[in-house]
Amino acid sequence: MLDYCNSMYYCLLKTQLTILRHIQDSLARAVVTARRSSNPDQILQSLHWLKVKKRVEYKIVSTTYKIL
Repeated sequence: MLDYCNSMYYCLLKTQLTILRHIQDSLARAVVTARRSSNPDQILQSLHWLKVKKRVEYKIVSTTYKIL
């Protein structure tokens, strides 16, 4: 989902990005079967996942690079 609409996600409000971040954190916990109290930053790092805002920025930059 994040791969195809990066320009749309780039303009989201901070509150909307926070909601996406909570969804990503929950998914990461489910993937590694961690407790809810686990630190999501460490889990994302162990999975080699970027946070939502950084991922959107990375995808826009990499797509622009490929086009050029």
